[in-house]
Amino acid sequence: MPEELGQPNFPIEQAAIDLIRNRDLLIDRYGEWPAFIDVEVIRLTLERAPTESTATSNLLAVFSTFDIHRAPSDPLRKQAHTEILFGEISSLSIDHWDHQNPIQGWSITRRWHDLLQRECFHVFWGGIGHEVRFDCDRITVVDVMDLNPFQKPLDSLAP
Repeated sequence: MPEELGQPNFPIEQAAIDLIRNRDLLIDRYGEWPAFIDVEVIRLTLERAPTESTATSNLLAVFSTFDIHRAPSDPLRKQAHTEILFGEISSLSIDHWDHQNPIQGWSITRRWHDLLQRECFHVFWGGIGHEVRFDCDRITVVDVMDLNPFQKPLDSLAP
């Protein structure tokens, strides 16, 4: 059985995390791969690129991430916008997208894709209001933008 992290409803396979490109951007920031609990989806961009005989699609997602073990006012909460690219996605399903899209967890596993005849990532996130699931060939952490670079208490950041 593969080593699993995360929560029971949102399994994360360590073997899948090990295949994510630039994963160290998140691991270095939070000390481990985050569970994505209470994270909000800020933006989703779906791009389709037709080729000669088929088409490929990528999904770019931006999440509002932070250290869940720190209080909201803690200057070391490490708030960030985390941009992740999911390459060559298939079987995309988005349910109940709304004006606010917090999630309670994120599952990343590997599974056999019958149509493509190879192993792919299977990604699922959701839990509060909306759910997103799909398969993809690759996952890349593109950027982790620090939203509090001077580590000030959140109360002092209000205008």
